[in-house]
Amino acid sequence: MKIHNFSSGPSILPPEVLQKASEAVLNFNNSGLSLIEISHRDPSFVEIMNSARDLALELLNLEKELRNGTYKHGGYREFKIYEPKERIIMASDYIDRVIHQWYVEHFIKLYFVSQFINTSYACIENRDMH
Repeated sequence: MKIHNFSSGPSILPPEVLQKASEAVLNFNNSGLSLIEISHRDPSFVEIMNSARDLALELLNLEKELRNGTYKHGGYREFKIYEPKERIIMASDYIDRVIHQWYVEHFIKLYFVSQFINTSYACIENRDMH
């Protein structure tokens, strides 16, 4: 049986993504070398590093926006999925999901989990899955 994760935070990755990632560990971009064997000067490695740098800069900019009060949520992408049933998904951009997770961990859980009934298991640590 396929397990589906509907919790907040990281979700289950599609099998195609896991397959591609595992293949890259052994043979990155059909280069004959694994991801950890390619040269740091190789254009594909440089692209990976540039992408990681851009993400880090985006997070630093987020901190700046939060400190000076200029952060605004970027809105949602809407798409349809069909497994296990057809439904519409509204997804935020990565940077907004960072804020969502921070808010859940530092405010919602702190103030509201203690008020939940004992049999509530939704995304609560040490209460297993529902």
